[in-house]
Amino acid sequence: MDSGYPVFDDYLPWSSGYYPRSNTLQYNNGFMVPRDVALQNSRHFRTQPTPDDDAKIARSAVEKQKRVMSPFVPNYVKLDNQVLMFNGYFEDPVFYNDHEIHRIRPVKIYYHLIDDTISVTEPAVENSGLMQGRIFRRQKVPKNSKILGSQMWHWSDMNIGMDVDFFSRTYRITSCDPFTTNYLKNYGIRVNSPELIPSDPWMQQRWEKNDRSSSRTNMIEASAIDSLPTVPAPEKLILYGAWLDKTGDHYNRQLKRFFELTVFTKDDTVMVSEFTNGLENPLFLKRMLIPRPDSEGKQQSHYRALDFRPGVWINLFERAVYLYDCDNNSTRPYLQQQFGDTNFRLRVDSALARGPPAAFINSNIPHSLKFKADMVNPPAYYSGLTFIITYEVDKQKITIYEQGKRHKWSHGRSFLETVDAKEIRVNDLRVGAIIPIYRWQFYLTEADHRTQDFMRSEDSTYEEFELT
Repeated sequence: MDSGYPVFDDYLPWSSGYYPRSNTLQYNNGFMVPRDVALQNSRHFRTQPTPDDDAKIARSAVEKQKRVMSPFVPNYVKLDNQVLMFNGYFEDPVFYNDHEIHRIRPVKIYYHLIDDTISVTEPAVENSGLMQGRIFRRQKVPKNSKILGSQMWHWSDMNIGMDVDFFSRTYRITSCDPFTTNYLKNYGIRVNSPELIPSDPWMQQRWEKNDRSSSRTNMIEASAIDSLPTVPAPEKLILYGAWLDKTGDHYNRQLKRFFELTVFTKDDTVMVSEFTNGLENPLFLKRMLIPRPDSEGKQQSHYRALDFRPGVWINLFERAVYLYDCDNNSTRPYLQQQFGDTNFRLRVDSALARGPPAAFINSNIPHSLKFKADMVNPPAYYSGLTFIITYEVDKQKITIYEQGKRHKWSHGRSFLETVDAKEIRVNDLRVGAIIPIYRWQFYLTEADHRTQDFMRSEDSTYEEFELT
């Protein structure tokens, strides 16, 4: 049909002169791979194919249909996550040491087949004192790192019983894993016999010391087993304690707070939850070791599992907690066998009213002593003011504030902050004493409850003063 438009054969897609540029990649079994080079040269280039080329393409297509081929998988998929692993070591020289001249440091050499890269790691040894772990990250390694453009190490160049040089450090290959052995044999490489890694003199000495200490430990444990009690220690002890909270509530009443202590006998850790009326089951203290102050107030040890039993006081982070009872299931039979009576419920009120013993209080010297004070012969602008004096025991410094209006011990405006008070001793601070600070003198009228507990201790000299 004549459309009335001119026809140019050279620009029609079915004309003999139309040969578009082909793509260099194609999909094969779902993977992107390069196209067949012969197919590109014969059909997709701008040169017109000959009859012989068409015949070759037709024959190859028929042959491909006749052959039963396995699914195609490219090399970058086949070799993914396939790694050759060699065991080896290197010698690390030691200088200025009469006991050793070198150290033997075992390593693992990983060869990644997908991109011919190598990484080396050193297995960590506990308490070795050396920087161990990855020596260098995955990368291609030149055979001669001092020559630019040197050939790279290939898996075919590596075998058991040979030395390899990676970045000017020589590694001796001693063995490899079964996958590496089979891979090398499949390519016709004869795998040498494995070698032993030499023993390190320093590690040998450590092992000998550990063997001697472990033998002594086994002897001690064997003697301890003979003296085990009839009732074995449970995994955890459950006890109940009470604490008199002297800080009070909104109505300035002292609260009796009750706790459940779960003591784990394996590691002496303690978890505390509270079941005071209105505060049931909240976690009061997460599982941890409870520090136990010494006679000087320094926390140098912690409570052991058998330190927790009914009828004793414990220092729960400066809170005097009285343990009065325990669980009936597994805790009570064990503690009765160890200590006898385990029920002190009837003594809770009297124990809290009496408070912990003087030795217990004195072992918990507060970090700071706090007093209310009046200024002696004050100027007119200080007349009628009450001051809060805080003495930091460990730093030997004094801070003075005006008394606030919110509650009894609240701070108002600052008078003096962190003043050096090395000339003032702890025994000088007592209710009724006059403390000189610079050109002022302060008369101590009252102490807070923590300071009062410390003043009541047997070793202090405060009992002769009336405490408010």
